[in-house]
Amino acid sequence: MIEEFLLLSLYVDYPKKLPKEKQKWVEINGKEKHLKTYGHKNTHLQISMFNHNSQPLFVILNSNGEQISEPWGYTKDPTIFIQEMKNALTKINQ
Repeated sequence: MIEEFLLLSLYVDYPKKLPKEKQKWVEINGKEKHLKTYGHKNTHLQISMFNHNSQPLFVILNSNGEQISEPWGYTKDPTIFIQEMKNALTKINQ
């Protein structure tokens, strides 16, 4: 089953500076934030796309980038992760 998925990771704590031309000001939760690092940019992406700011955050997207699962966070129970993957495959194959 794992062969059906492509794992992508966003590191919201990645401290490497963005090039000056990619740095920008955005609004996050009503506050202005200067996106200076890749971590800042990834945090903004996570909040704006999934309305969550937690580590880790898992969400399944289809090949068009559309969200097909509700986001979920850390769990010690691997059956939750497996069930989410099975649910996603069912949705994709409908």
